[in-house]
Order: sequence, then structure tokens, then C-alpha cells
Amino acid sequence: MRIALLLLALPLALSLVALAQQPIPSTRRVVLVDSLPAIIAERVVPALEAELTSLLAQEGQRVLLSTLRGSLGLELASQQLASSDLVISLGRVAAGSAARALAGTATPHLFAFVPPSTAARLVSSDGSPARARATGIAGRLSRAVALAMLRQLLAGREGVPQRVGVVHLAELHATDDAARLLARADASLELVPIRVALPPDATTAAIVEAVREAIADASEGRGFAGFWLTIEPPVDVPALVRAINAGTEGQVLYAAGLEAVAAGALMSLVPEPESMARDVAAMAKRLLDGREPGELPVQAPSQVDIALNLKTADLLGIVPSPELLELTRGRLYR
Repeated sequence: MRIALLLLALPLALSLVALAQQPIPSTRRVVLVDSLPAIIAERVVPALEAELTSLLAQEGQRVLLSTLRGSLGLELASQQLASSDLVISLGRVAAGSAARALAGTATPHLFAFVPPSTAARLVSSDGSPARARATGIAGRLSRAVALAMLRQLLAGREGVPQRVGVVHLAELHATDDAARLLARADASLELVPIRVALPPDATTAAIVEAVREAIADASEGRGFAGFWLTIEPPVDVPALVRAINAGTEGQVLYAAGLEAVAAGALMSLVPEPESMARDVAAMAKRLLDGREPGELPVQAPSQVDIALNLKTADLLGIVPSPELLELTRGRLYR
């Protein structure tokens, strides 16, 4: 009987010994700071957590993810952020708050869903080229793709000048961004810079008036097919779109974000939320593996959708092709 019990207990004992010898999975502490609109966050946050959990599990690691909303007292939470292995911020407000809370710490900062101008500030120090401990995936989308789509949309407007005014603020990052866009002009599309100087802390009304005056000055003696806005939040871009469309001879052809298209811009390219979440998780894994933020340049989203305003297209005499309409994935506005 004793021998039988011993034989029964032996496999269990061996299993317990083997289990004890297995390495305990390391836990990576990640703080997620989220200021995205709820309708976007509910698609992004679960996809990001699932993808990051899966990537870490492949190497026997676990993730402990804490989520903070918006900018609510992040300065008070700086100790929590600094003691984590990685801080991920989603949205412009969250990125700015996390950057302030992490100032002077060694914690890597990964951001996403921010305008290019915000991304440029986050990876520099007081405007210098020195990289900070931050990198991410900015809202900067392929200019080549956007211009190709715009050329396709304008191709059917025979007899109309294909001259587009590129409206940008007189700031360093904005001017550089406009210059990169202007470099892609060709014989089929003439891009003309329209520089707008603004006083510090200008109100929305002052910005609208300054932009309209700049467009009026640039339009003297020549006509425009429309305008490309490189101006981004925190400026009220939808209000700017509505003012330009109502108060000038041309229409806004391109502006950043779905809200701008809903306000009357002809088109915009927007990141696909779940795809962006996977991009963020992949970059987070590289940072958690020990890569320095300065070694990972700011990236563009890997997958984007086009948004179109059909009412503005009708006003401009544009008939989008079936292929282009299919690319909108239902992001159509009137």
C-alpha cells in the first residue's frame, strides 16, 4: 500500500519541482495616458492592451497597464509615471501633460494621435535638435498619397486653374512642414505658399481674420482651385474651414481630421484606429526591450483612410471615382 501511494505521489512531486524551476514571468509596468475622444478611445485602448500583452507573452513577460484619463492632475501623478517602465500617451492633451510630468526623468515616453507640430516639440528640448526621451507615431500622413488623391479629384475640372494655396502659420515647425509639402509640387498641381503671422495667444476669431486676409492678399491677380491647410489643433480647424469656405472664392481642399471634413473640407487622410493601436504596441515592445527613444524616429501611421465631403465636391464640380469612394470606408460627409 505504501509503495502504491508513493508511486501515485511521485508524479505530483515531480510536477511541483518542475513548476518551481520554471522562471517567473517578469512584469512590465506601463502607464497609459488617454485624452482621445471616447468614440476613438473605446476602439484604440483595448486593441493596444491586447496587442502589447500578446507581444510580451511571446517572451514570457506580462504587462501591468494603468490608465489615466486626460490631464487630470498628471503633475501630481509624476511619481507614478516616473516609476513605470514606459509611459504611453494618446492624444495631444495627454502627450503634453505626460511630457511635463516626465520632465527630468529617465522614463521613456511613447506618444500617438498627435499633430506633427506637437510631435516635433515632444522630441526636442526648447526647440533644439537634441532628442528628448520621447518618440511616437504622429498624425503626419503621407503627403505623396494625399496629393495623389487630390490630383485625381481635381483631374476632371477642365479649364480651371489647378493652383492650390498652402496655408501655414509663420512658426518654425509649420514652415518646415509646408516646405516639405511644397517640394512635391509638379506640372499638374501648382502649390503656392500662403504664410500667416499670428500674435501670441490669438483667439479663434483673430486666427480666422488673419487667414482670410492672407488668402485675399495671395489671391490678387490669380485664382486658386482651393486651399490646403497645414494648420492643426489646438487651432479650431473646423471653424477655420467654415470661415474660408464662406468668405473666399475657393474652398478648403485638404485639412487635418474628420471634424474638418465634416465642416466642409473636401478631403482628409485619417489614421485607422485599430491599426494605429498595433503600431503603438509594436513600438512599445521595442522600447521595453531596451531601445532608446532617440534611436526610434517618429513614425507615420501604417494604415490610413480617406474622408470626403460630397457636398463640397459637388460645389467644385468634382465627381469622385468609385475606387476613391471605396477607400473612404464610409467616411463620407454632406
